[in-house]
Amino acid sequence: MQTKSAWAQQLADMVHEDDDPGTIWNQRARSAKPVAPAHAPRTIRSAPPRDAIISSDIGNNGAIGNACPTYDQGRKYLAPGLFGPCNYDLPAVIGAKIACPDVPVVGLAGDGDFGVA
Repeated sequence: MQTKSAWAQQLADMVHEDDDPGTIWNQRARSAKPVAPAHAPRTIRSAPPRDAIISSDIGNNGAIGNACPTYDQGRKYLAPGLFGPCNYDLPAVIGAKIACPDVPVVGLAGDGDFGVA
């Protein structure tokens, strides 16, 4: 439980990404947009119901999604792993919904996975 709490605190502290030395990419992005990209995980974490089955795909959006949800029960997260097949998310959520029709199912897919689907 202490590890879970420490991880939740670390995620809560991730408000802005730091720029690499000699670059100002993130600084420019923050001044141009009112919402930092690091705020997306908080939204993802708060959106699904607590009992939802969640699946993600490979890629940046999937990797961000992997760190966001917390689970009260096991077997609620479906993922292809770090180097899995593209377009894993859509068949996984369809299968989960067929297997558990009364449980909410959420898929986290980036633009690449969505385009392939």
